Amino acid sequence: MLVGKTITLSALQDGDKYILFRWINDPALMKWNAPFRPVSLDEHLSWFSQVRADKSKALFGIRRIANGQLIGLIQLVDIHPVHRSAELRIKICVPDCRGKGYGSEALRLLLDFARGTLNLRRVKAEVVASNAAALRTFERIGFQEEGRQREAAFMNGQWQDLVIMGLPLEGRSASEDDRKEWTDFTEGAYSELIKLAKSENYLFALFSEEVKQRHVLWRHDIDLSVHRAIRLAEIEAELKVRATYFVNPHCVYYNMLEPEILGLLRLITSFGHEIGLHFDADAYPNEVWTRESLESHLSQERMLVQQALGCPVEAFSYHNPDVGELIALDGDRLAGMVNAYSKRLRTDYVYASDSNGYWRFKPIPDVIQERHNRLHILTHPEWWTPDPLPPRDRIERCVMGRAQASLQKYDTGLARFGRRNIGNSEDRS
Repeated sequence: MLVGKTITLSALQDGDKYILFRWINDPALMKWNAPFRPVSLDEHLSWFSQVRADKSKALFGIRRIANGQLIGLIQLVDIHPVHRSAELRIKICVPDCRGKGYGSEALRLLLDFARGTLNLRRVKAEVVASNAAALRTFERIGFQEEGRQREAAFMNGQWQDLVIMGLPLEGRSASEDDRKEWTDFTEGAYSELIKLAKSENYLFALFSEEVKQRHVLWRHDIDLSVHRAIRLAEIEAELKVRATYFVNPHCVYYNMLEPEILGLLRLITSFGHEIGLHFDADAYPNEVWTRESLESHLSQERMLVQQALGCPVEAFSYHNPDVGELIALDGDRLAGMVNAYSKRLRTDYVYASDSNGYWRFKPIPDVIQERHNRLHILTHPEWWTPDPLPPRDRIERCVMGRAQASLQKYDTGLARFGRRNIGNSEDRS
């Protein structure tokens, strides 16, 4: 078994054969494979028995770690021991599991297996030219187009090109594959993200506004760094767009009431952006959440933020909606504020996020280019740095930057009043 963050690749089990039988007889699932032809159960069971014993293939079921659900297949076929090559095929067969990063994760796991266990030198994939989603996924992993077979496949009622894509495995590592993901998260890339949304004619709306034309609710949950939030707010102001910045009064990484942080948050509002409340239920560990108790705490925190920043707070988001099952409290408005996790927003808007500093689900640029009428985009400022950094390094940058600033304030305070700084190498008293 190959284990990833959200999925595993495992051998097919006997109970999988009936799931696969249903899939092979679903014309929609076979859309990009070949002209559809129903398969009998006897034919399928014969294939199932043969494919599990075929040493020229490495076939895995893709299963979600959360519940063990079989969601697709991935395989290496035509494995050649002399040329050290193979062809890669993948299919996510459960519609609700598409566009959530499972396919990309499965590809990385299989490529590590091909490189480290099978000692393969290269893999290829054949993709129907009109299958744009598959092409983007392979390109994101590092595959490059090596050629085309003109009108080589008759699918969906027409002749189509087959795109031959290749990926050399020697000299590559999993860390390099990961790097391809997190290099997207820079200030320059963020600027391009905003420009892309503007080029697709999205109006940047605030949560407090009612908008009928195509628009995006662009939201920042400030989880770690107000300094990073300032830089994104500046980029947005330069590009003449507005966003909503959600502030957590209980954040352990910054103190909203510190003079410096207050000044930065007020500067964000001066750019024309909106301030929202980022509600952290973990601050109330013994609370039993009802609508009444939630609205009581929301009202108190809303008043605190409004008084501190001198601006209205018209919307809130949950820091962790799974705590206390807050996600079930999904009214459009609570405590007089727009609920960023309301049922209406989750139903009427297409949602995308920068997740944990890598494209865990569908990349935001891909979602923007799908030209939905209503988008809800969530970003976290700490992920977007001047230069590419692994996610863990970005967190360390935020934490250590704050620690160094605190130490400097300590040293400066002692020096200001002529006190000894015992333990500091510069203390000569």
